[in-house]
Amino acid sequence: MKIGLLSTLNHPLLPHYLYNIFNTGLTDIVIICDKKGLSESDIERIHQRTSNQFRSLQNSDPWEFVYNNITYPIYLVENHNSKKSLTIINDLGLECLANCGTPRKLSKDLLSSIRTGVVNVHPGSLPQYRGCSSVEWALFNKDTLANTAHIMSEEYDAGPIINIETYEKSEFNSYQSVRIFMYEKALNLMAKTLKDMNTNNFTLTVQDESKAKTWKPIEQDKLMKVMGRLNNHSVIEGN
Repeated sequence: MKIGLLSTLNHPLLPHYLYNIFNTGLTDIVIICDKKGLSESDIERIHQRTSNQFRSLQNSDPWEFVYNNITYPIYLVENHNSKKSLTIINDLGLECLANCGTPRKLSKDLLSSIRTGVVNVHPGSLPQYRGCSSVEWALFNKDTLANTAHIMSEEYDAGPIINIETYEKSEFNSYQSVRIFMYEKALNLMAKTLKDMNTNNFTLTVQDESKAKTWKPIEQDKLMKVMGRLNNHSVIEGN
């Protein structure tokens, strides 16, 4: 299966996506980068969530590892939704796309241009934790942490589910350690999902709309409560 990764050259997690996918043995990969790039505020949000600690691979610079080991071709487009992007997808015969940090809300034309669809990993259990701050709301609600691999649709977080990973019990000493843990698990899940799709070892499950809830960004006072709870208790237990 030919797979395209949608991202930006300045996305802090792109080299980590590449590292994890590379280690699955997948080789028929291309990277399609949107020239818009990730906004400075989004980059800063990732660094704040991880205290700038999520930057190394095997004690080396992540991009250095990519330069030295990975030869996936890179295509630059003005917009992931552009005609040029669709032409690249069609001309290369891509069968699956993966959201590895697109700065765009993907269009219907883009979403429907791929036989298998566009894979996304959402940092919450779907459909119960759609929307923003899924990790923070799960912590606030003392609920199970989860990542969900799903096919993207026009509505955010509403497409068919491929796999849900839940994390029953983990030790954390800070909010940042939770976020690093969740990023690492999401990167692993994306790589695993693409490997499974490459061998057609997957099923799709339509989301139960009766259980769906969309969350807004968590308020600062509630986030501070989450942080205080983590500082006082180092173990988060799932259901």
